[in-house]
This record gives sequence, C-alpha cells and structure tokens, in this order.
Amino acid sequence: MANKVLIETYVALRERLHAVALRMLGDEPDADDAVQDAFEHLWTAREAADSDEARFRLFAVLRNVCVSRLRQRGRWSADEVPDRGVAPAMPDEAEALKERLMRVLTPLQRRVFELATFEELEYDEIARRLELTQEAVRAHVSRARRKVREAYAKWENE
Repeated sequence: MANKVLIETYVALRERLHAVALRMLGDEPDADDAVQDAFEHLWTAREAADSDEARFRLFAVLRNVCVSRLRQRGRWSADEVPDRGVAPAMPDEAEALKERLMRVLTPLQRRVFELATFEELEYDEIARRLELTQEAVRAHVSRARRKVREAYAKWENE
C-alpha cells in the first residue's frame, strides 16, 4: 500500500478506528494497541492502493485484530465466528446499505470483492480458488470498487 495514502487515510480515520476497537474490546489501552497493530500490519504489507482500499483494509484488519484479542482473552468462542470471514455485528441500517451496494455487482464481481475486501485474501489466492488469472481478479476488484463507489455516491445524493 502506498505509504502516503495509508498515512493520510489512517490520520483521517484514527478516531473512528479507535471507536470501533473500543466498542469491540471495551478497554481503552487495548483499543489503542489494536488500532496501532492494524496500521502496522498494513504498513508492512506495502500493497499499492487508493484511499478507498486503505480505508476498507484498515477496518477489516482492525476487526480481525480485535477478534484475535478477544479470542486470546477467551471472550470470543468459535461458535460466534462465521465461516466466511469475521465481522462484528453491524447496525441494521449499515447492513442494509452494504447489501444494497453489493447488489450492483455481478455475482463474480461480488464474490471476488468479498474475498479481497472482507476475507482479505491475496489476489493469487483468489485466482486459485476461482480459477481465474491474477489480472482478471485485479480487474474484477477494480470494477467492483468503482461500481460500489458510484452506487454509494448516487444513493448518498438521493
């Protein structure tokens, strides 16, 4: 991820990231550490990205860091973890918006987008799973992000 993009996105979202971590972990110092760990994880990955990808990845990695911390404390059971990635409970309105946005994608774009964004798989792993080339995966993710951004902008202005 381009360092400048990641830093700018992190600075802009630091308070929201902390609020999410605090809500999940219930402990101020632990939430601070989780946010820092999420940033460090993405910093060392150094994948090329735009600010939208940085934002999605920061929240996804933070969620996973928080879940790991909860598991270590014994406050998160395996029964609570869905098979397809781990996500904290979302308010009904946010979940409805997510579903509405995902409906603008073709089934293949949706699957590739979910694997890349929510399950944080690398493009080569997605390509293997779906029997696609890495270039095709990259194109599907790019088109999916563009469609989601355009749909969100359209609905936000309604």
